[in-house]
Amino acid sequence: MVNIGVVGAGSIGRFHVREFAKVANVVAVVGSSDESARSKAIELESSFGLKVHSYGSIKVMLDSEQLDAVSICTPPGFHAQMVEQCLNSGLHVLCEKPFVIGADSYLIAKRLLKLASVKNKVLCVNTQWLSVLDNISIPRRIKQFYFYMEPFGNNRTMLEEALPHANSMLIALAGIGEENNVIVSKNSVVKVELDYSAEQKCHAVFEFRNKEERPRNFRFSINDKLFERVLGSNYEQSLVCGSKTIKIEDPLAASIQRFVSSISGGAPLVGPEEILENARLHGVVLKSFEDR
Repeated sequence: MVNIGVVGAGSIGRFHVREFAKVANVVAVVGSSDESARSKAIELESSFGLKVHSYGSIKVMLDSEQLDAVSICTPPGFHAQMVEQCLNSGLHVLCEKPFVIGADSYLIAKRLLKLASVKNKVLCVNTQWLSVLDNISIPRRIKQFYFYMEPFGNNRTMLEEALPHANSMLIALAGIGEENNVIVSKNSVVKVELDYSAEQKCHAVFEFRNKEERPRNFRFSINDKLFERVLGSNYEQSLVCGSKTIKIEDPLAASIQRFVSSISGGAPLVGPEEILENARLHGVVLKSFEDR
């Protein structure tokens, strides 16, 4: 089985550990300090029965462990440096979204994807909601796409963290294209509107509303056909569309399974061209947000 190290085992990293443990060997976690990492390792053993080595820095883990891949779950500002470090160490990388961030994010993303290609390693970004599209029939012509999520945070944080999910679905549906008429509204709901033109023209609307407690709502529509995620009593997940209920796999589990499979030659959930386009569109929308 693939040996995995998880960098940043708190928050979303904890769920990465849980899902990776089902399909790979989680052998190490990295925290912000030795003490923090030890605490997380103890918590993971208590919660999931896993015994993992703990490290206070990614460098020490890379120098100490025989790994095949790394999952990067740190705050976004650390992503670029850590992804590069892991690729140069000969490891496959799954990076949490947003992939990279900042004024030069597109150029950084392009450089890292080229490095992954040169090293012949898989580099994937965890835009897991893309997986739900495998469960529905996609129209041949996409005229309208609507996306709604309830992330936790202020307007800027919500946009940084959740926008890649919306972008990934738009790109998968409409293809790689160009945007026009980008409008970002900052109220109780952060709203993004744009026209996206690839082989066809699609009008897209994304809405993000702050919500701290779970569960958080998720829904989307394609050509005014609405799909809403519904949770069962044991956290089993479904999409409801009108009177139809479609069972779906947990999107995080699906994303991680596809990443592990891609190490052995399978298709990752999202490819390099889509990752780069997502990074570009992410930068465009964030700039529109800042300029208002």
